[in-house]
Amino acid sequence: MKRLLMIATGAYPPSRGPGPLRALGFSRHLPEFGWEPVVLTLRAEQLGPSADMSLWERIPSHVEVHTVSAPEYWFRRRASAGQRPSEPDLSQATREIADGEARRQNADAARQALRGAPQTVSASARAIALLRQVGLSIFGPEIYPGWLLASALKAKSLASECHALFSSSPPFQNHIAARWVARMTGLPWVADFRDPYAIGTWHVRSNRVGRARAVRREIRVLRTASAVVVTTDAMRDLYLREVAGLSDPRIHVISNGYDEDQRERADRILATIRPDPTAPLALLHAGIFYSDETLEGLCKAMRLLIDEGRAALGDFQIELVGDVQNAHQRIIQQHGLAPCLALPGRVSQSEALERMCRADVLLVEAGENIAHYAIRAKLFEYMVARRPVLGLIEDGPTAELLHRTGMGICIRSQDSRKVADTVFAWLQEKRRGANFTKDRKPAAEFDRRRLTGKLAEIVDSCQTSLAPIASAPHARRPDSES
Repeated sequence: MKRLLMIATGAYPPSRGPGPLRALGFSRHLPEFGWEPVVLTLRAEQLGPSADMSLWERIPSHVEVHTVSAPEYWFRRRASAGQRPSEPDLSQATREIADGEARRQNADAARQALRGAPQTVSASARAIALLRQVGLSIFGPEIYPGWLLASALKAKSLASECHALFSSSPPFQNHIAARWVARMTGLPWVADFRDPYAIGTWHVRSNRVGRARAVRREIRVLRTASAVVVTTDAMRDLYLREVAGLSDPRIHVISNGYDEDQRERADRILATIRPDPTAPLALLHAGIFYSDETLEGLCKAMRLLIDEGRAALGDFQIELVGDVQNAHQRIIQQHGLAPCLALPGRVSQSEALERMCRADVLLVEAGENIAHYAIRAKLFEYMVARRPVLGLIEDGPTAELLHRTGMGICIRSQDSRKVADTVFAWLQEKRRGANFTKDRKPAAEFDRRRLTGKLAEIVDSCQTSLAPIASAPHARRPDSES
């Protein structure tokens, strides 16, 4: 069987998030299409709270996993060890408080303790922070020279026993490592862009020189990869419009998707749920809430229902799963909705899916900065959870997907009256004992197995003729080290 080297450090389990789930899904199904995945990822102990060790259980035995160390993580730990935050890090406090009810009861005490802590920064921490800033100005965002060098060297040694390369970003430096290896080995290389890096986006926050350097770096990858994969038609059109010499046949669209085992698990959870008309209407958002304005619009709508006497505070629960910015908690508090707020913090992907299934309504937001090209990846987990989705979004691919699949309703967050009326309609259904599980099954076009078949076709199409290579012994998982 042919072997595909997947350079996905920071973008494969145990890293958490939709990016690692995409690469994991590909690796699970590649052997069905004639490719044996060889994965290069980051050591688990260097990820800290960004690791979800439960994801190791979802990696099949056929996946050969190798890990690499990133020296920058040592510097980051040293920098963080030498200082205490002057502002409360509410997401960190939430993670450190015990599970369940104790977490909610002690949250205020933890925030007060952090708020009262003196700010002390050691000289070594200041020096390390300065070095990081210098490195950022020289190398740009998502480029860590020690991590990049270690990844490239390890990938080069693994590539001698592989037939093709695959890299996934962010982090963008995975593409740089793959480009180096492709040039040294002559192997075909597929570059997978889950998001743009610098072209036409807000991701690169730098000065004019730094941004120009980042754009040139992205263009080099787009022009030299054997094939480019993006997640939406809008992303493909953006690159074709902005990058001279990038031909349409070389750029392909493979959407994010859902995994069959997760769909089956969600169905088992949904079968156990019984409507409770006395419980509050539970609205859940998974992942980072990026837009202050969108959250402000939701809070205004809920405040409007309460002020008009159509609902009470006890009728709602706003559950924000994942890291929550201090500014977002302040917005909720300013509207008097703090009693409705539930903060489970970072949870495993398994627990997140269960919470999605047990919520009544799922929230997705996409402001104008990303709505024009991206589909929020959480929608594909929402898809298997089969709960109605309230999209507080601008026009674009995310809105189009919600409309096309019938998953939910799209409303601009500025339209507080329409948001309020929609939420009130769901609240009335809740009081009547409605079952919020949608009858519509997840769209088959987003099944990860089918999507992996598309990836295998792309790799096959750009593979060069190579002499047969003997299979290497499988690495141990998860303790294989570079």
